[in-house]
Amino acid sequence: SRLSNKESNRLASMVSILDKIECRYLLNTDDDLIIIHGQNRLPNDSTIEIDSFNDHRIVMAGILAAYALNQKVVINGSEAIAKSYPNLFRDMQKVGAKIDEQYRT
Repeated sequence: SRLSNKESNRLASMVSILDKIECRYLLNTDDDLIIIHGQNRLPNDSTIEIDSFNDHRIVMAGILAAYALNQKVVINGSEAIAKSYPNLFRDMQKVGAKIDEQYRT
């Protein structure tokens, strides 16, 4: 329940990302629980556009989802990452993530 009182409503933000990547999940708001049931169903050549809601944790979740799924993800408002991890994009490149220069902070 406390996730709704941060920079963004983090529960709604995460559900938005899961919906965008067409991932199956079970949401139980009474227990503050999301159970993820497998990977997305999008073709690998699709581009997913998500919003960071100006929340650095949502940027981290988005880039990790993109990396894990090997999908191209555009994260609107990715500059929010500067709040906690300004080198995230550089560090993700070190482990093999492909980061478009225009989205680097």
